Parts: sequence; C-alpha cells; structure tokens
Amino acid sequence: MSLTRNTLFALLTAVESDLRAVVHEVVSEHDVLSEDERRDAGRRWTMDRPRGGAEAGTRELLDYVDLATLLDISLRHAGLMAVNYQLTPMAFRAQVDALRELVPIRNRVCHARPLEPDDLTRALGGLEVIESSPIGTRLTELIRVRRLLESDPTFPLVITIPDFWKRDQVSVYHNLPVPDYDDTGFIGRRADREQVGRLLRGVHPVITVTGEGGVGKTSLAQQCLYDLAIDPAAPFDQIVWITLKTNVLGPAGVRVIAGALQTPDAVLAETAEVPELGRGSLVRIGWAGRNPQKGLGVFARPGLVATVDGSWDPVREWFLPIHVELAGGIDVLAVWAMNHRGQEPGPRRGRTHRALEHYGPLLARNRTLVIGDFNDNAQWDTLRYPAFARTVGILAEAGYVSLYHARTGEVQGRETGASLYWYRHRDRPYLVDHAFVPASWLAHVRRFELGDPDRWLRSSDHVPLIVELAMPPTRWETAEPLLSTAAESG
Repeated sequence: MSLTRNTLFALLTAVESDLRAVVHEVVSEHDVLSEDERRDAGRRWTMDRPRGGAEAGTRELLDYVDLATLLDISLRHAGLMAVNYQLTPMAFRAQVDALRELVPIRNRVCHARPLEPDDLTRALGGLEVIESSPIGTRLTELIRVRRLLESDPTFPLVITIPDFWKRDQVSVYHNLPVPDYDDTGFIGRRADREQVGRLLRGVHPVITVTGEGGVGKTSLAQQCLYDLAIDPAAPFDQIVWITLKTNVLGPAGVRVIAGALQTPDAVLAETAEVPELGRGSLVRIGWAGRNPQKGLGVFARPGLVATVDGSWDPVREWFLPIHVELAGGIDVLAVWAMNHRGQEPGPRRGRTHRALEHYGPLLARNRTLVIGDFNDNAQWDTLRYPAFARTVGILAEAGYVSLYHARTGEVQGRETGASLYWYRHRDRPYLVDHAFVPASWLAHVRRFELGDPDRWLRSSDHVPLIVELAMPPTRWETAEPLLSTAAESG
C-alpha cells in the first residue's frame, strides 16, 4: 500500500465527485453520456457488480466515468456548466484545461501504474490553483478531503482503490509486480529508459541490462515494461515478468505433483519445500510466510499470466488472492488457515471468518476458486461455536458451494473421503482441505479428486485436492481445460 498513491486517489476522486455533482444538476440525463462513454462505464459497472442486478441508469453509470470523460462532458455542455459557475464559456473552458493536466496523474494512480516522482507535487499545485479560481467554491468534496489530510495525513491508508479501475485501460496484459519505488516514482535514468524502450520495440530477441548490484537494473526494467504495457501501439499481446529473485520449484520438487496433475496451470502448495532456484518448471506467483522453505505458495506453469491480486492484505497472512489472466480472468483465493500463527492482531478464533469477510469484494466477482487447507471440519463444531458451519455459511451467502459435498452428496461433518491422515495413520482420516466454487461453475468441473493415500502418505500426512475446470463456452468459446489446480500439503 502506497501513502502517496492513496493520497492522490483521495484528492483526485474528490474532484471527480464534485464535477459529477454539477453534471447531475445541470445536464439532462438523456444528454450526458455518449454511446462509447456509456459502454465504457457499463463495463466498469459490470466488473464492480459481477453478480448482476438492476440495469444501471445514467446516474449510476456516471459514477463509473473517469476524470477525462467528466471533463469531455463538461466541455460538451460548457454553456450550462459556465452559468452554474458564474463564468463565461471561454473562462470555464480554461478551467477545464487546467484540470486536464491532472488526467495523466489520475490514470497512473487508478490503473496501478508506477507514479512519476513529481506527481504529488504537481497535483497539489494544480489543485491549489483550481481551488483559488471561481469554480473553487463548488469543490466541496475536495475541500473536505484537504481538511482531512491536514488533520490526519495518514487517513488515505484506509482507502482501497477499486479493482475495476486497476484493470481498466490496459493495452497489454501483464503480471508486472508493484515496483519498490512506487512511493517515490521512478527517478532519473531518462536516457536509459528511452534507450531500453526503443530496444523493446525493436527486433532484438534478448536485451541485457548490466551493472553493479543495487544500481537499479530491476527498477529500470520494470519501468520500461510498464511504459510498454500502456502503449496502444505496443507490438506485444502479453508481458510476462519472471525473475530469478523468485523461488522456482525445481525438477525434484515437482516430479510427484507434475505426474499427478499432467501439466497443471497452477499449483497451490502448503508447507512447500522450494530449495532450488531458477531451474524448474513451475514459477512461484505468490508466497505467504516468513520461512522461505515453508509457507503458503501459489505456483504456475511458465507463460501463465498471474499475479497477486491488489486486494491482498499481508496482515491476513494465510489467505492469498491471485488473479489469473485466462481469457476473461479468474481469481484464486489460496487458504492455509493457521489460526495459531500469523501477524493479524486480535483473537485467533474467527480469523478465517474475518478473512473471508475482508475478501468479500473478491468473492462478489463470482469468478473465484477458494481452495486450500482450512484446518477445519464441521465434525468439530460445537453449539457454542459452530466454526466451520460459519465458514461454509459465509461462502454460501456469497454464492459458493463446496465441490466435495456438491459432487458426493455427503453431509458436512460425515464425509467418507479424507485429505489428512493424522501422523499418517490410516485410522485417523479427516477432510480439512476444501475447494469452493461459484454454484454456476459446478457443471464445468472436469476433474475433482483427493490423492491416493497409498501414493502420498510416503511423503506427507496430507493428500492433494485436485480440481480441473473447463470454463463455460458461452463466455470463453473453448472446450479445453483452462485451469487445473492442486492444494497440496507437504
């Protein structure tokens, strides 16, 4: 989370809110949005409310247009807007031009692009000029936010930038990480940045950036790739970021898993051993845990575009959201419910429930596979504290069902299958690993199984939970499996 980015978001969305209020007041609903603007706003509306509902009207869609579009609307109705601000149309257009200087900054903030070093300074300077202008008296939301910042400069840290902005306006799909320089912006190296940019757009199959450790090679590479990702003329369909600073499961570490899954797209591994770097066939996408040899990890085959979702809260250490760019995009919420460990403050009891409630917006997209070791089962629920029933209930309210129970018809707490054999004892089987999917996905589950204990108990007290999905042809026009995952405990 970046204080600079969130501060800019608070200020610039306040300006947008003030502009929307005036547009609502003076422009007829029938004249506000062009066909293209209505389509773009509708796309964001749908991303924000994937489960559907009432059709969005103009007033609702206006909340999903960005600053550039609001300024375009203002110019189309400059006469009406100018009267509202008690300005001549020419003077009002000059004010719009001043606000347009903020559009590139706003897009970097909302679309999760690296900031420029002077973005905050330029935005504050531009907003001070606007506030002192004739339209400043109508910027009530901006004035409120400025006062909040004066009294508590850290208040933007509680703000979450909506996902529909982050995933909008992408010219090239990518899995680029948030850079280390996000708070300061990429400083200097303009000539190097331009040269690498030209090389990337050229015919060179390999580009090497050399230099001593710590001089900023990684930062330069990330910035140049971000420049490429937002370029409408970029000659690439995807940008895939792979780094040797990231652990990779080596051949010895994945031999058993790969044999079981038959070239999976993604593997969720709990307590995974990953001693080998840079020589394997699975790339680590996300990792939770301070021990590099033991934690909650999500791994993918090379070439799959996946990244830790922007909703991730590192304090909820054992719940890891991953966004996978497969056709329309799906999400995976990886779980290792180690409630007796982790950094989250407060009581240990209920951590899983609080995490699921935190990731409610992720679940509301209705395209998430929730999978992992919940360390729980309804057979241990009590009348005083029905812990797992509450977990199942939270997911059910969001429209999710347990794959095991949907496919077997068995009752919670009375399962005949098991994913854990306590201390590898066959006479102590428990189902503690679970997979939940939107109910609408049930017809598209190609494979669901628990690993064979005869094979797996030689190396672990858990067996893998394997899920293979072939997503609806009506959405992605494919009958091939798009995602295979395994929750495996080692």
